Amino acid sequence: MDAGVKQSAQAGESVQKLAESIAETAQAATQIAASSQQQMAGMDQVAQAMENIKTASTQNVTSTNRGCGQKHWGTRAQADGTDVHVQGQRAEHGGPGLLKQ
Repeated sequence: MDAGVKQSAQAGESVQKLAESIAETAQAATQIAASSQQQMAGMDQVAQAMENIKTASTQNVTSTNRGCGQKHWGTRAQADGTDVHVQGQRAEHGGPGLLKQ
């Protein structure tokens, strides 16, 4: 009978170790899941930041193009009752600033 009791005790210890190992594995899996969720949230934030940069860059280019277009191509103005096309010339371009139409 001593052999049976000894085997039962060893089996009990093995089951206890197995239960502890399963609990540790479950805890590790929970931590991995939480880390994965944090990583996904971080990736979403990076994607949103990249979208914001894209939007800001597009707005910047559009604004720059509008500004250059207005300066380079000019605007229409009334000068003494005459319709005059005002061209904003840059110094490097030279040329007249007012052209009658």
